[in-house]
Amino acid sequence: MAIFRRPKDGVAAGDAIPFFWDGTYHLFFLTSPLGTTDYPERVRTSWRHGISQNLTDWEELPIALAPADEPGPDTDGVWTGSVIAADGKFHLFYTGHRLGADHPQTICRAVSDDLIRFEKDPNNPLLVPGTETFEPIDWRDPYVFWNEDEGCYWMLIAARLNRGPFWRRGCIVLGTSPDLNQWTIDGPLYAPYSTYCPECPELFQLGSTWYLVYSRFSESAQTLYRLSERPRGPWRVPVREGLDGRRFYAAKSLSDGGRRFTFGWVPDREGETNEGDWEWGGDFAVPRELVPLPSQE
Repeated sequence: MAIFRRPKDGVAAGDAIPFFWDGTYHLFFLTSPLGTTDYPERVRTSWRHGISQNLTDWEELPIALAPADEPGPDTDGVWTGSVIAADGKFHLFYTGHRLGADHPQTICRAVSDDLIRFEKDPNNPLLVPGTETFEPIDWRDPYVFWNEDEGCYWMLIAARLNRGPFWRRGCIVLGTSPDLNQWTIDGPLYAPYSTYCPECPELFQLGSTWYLVYSRFSESAQTLYRLSERPRGPWRVPVREGLDGRRFYAAKSLSDGGRRFTFGWVPDREGETNEGDWEWGGDFAVPRELVPLPSQE
């Protein structure tokens, strides 16, 4: 069951970026150009936008963000990120993709007054990977939130260390900022040496427990979570580490002030058959409410 099968023009949907504001649920999400399934055409994604008052009936709004026509950090795709309200504006942090660049994935920003029209920051890119610690390619999926305990903004970034077993260098990087403009990279928040790159990370608190959520694709594709009493860890692996089934992928969540809901997509299969290869993008599943399990150890 899907909350909406496709945007109006029929493109596949992926990578949710949910946001709640003033009684309205906003679901930003990535779409590839119509008819593209292979790299590099497939990754020239745009941000689409849907809204709902009840998580059941959805209205599709204009495209929120698209790749630049002129050479720049996002010429070849605007990838996953997050949205945050601050100083009377809405700040959309995203991954800029440019093929062949020294840093093909960089952290960029766009700003809006109304959550409809976004203007890209002329200072983009805001952050590039420091190659003394990280690989130059994987540097994406910024998740930004205000950390009340530390009195600053946090940004999580999906990245890879430049040392260690090649297929297991994936890490989640922590950046901090007093104002969303000047950022300091604190280093890896989580580096388990267990996956290629932990995509679409997010961090939130339910009760007294912090939940670090990310998705893996190099092993059994799934959205996973880790537990800690503190936002900086250390992180524990729960008995059941997955959110929903194996193909509920790249799930990201929002809080409406009382409940927390997560949105994930279920991929298409080539030829629309049960035997076809899994493709990037598909349909959004019904949002799941997140609640702590009685025992997660």
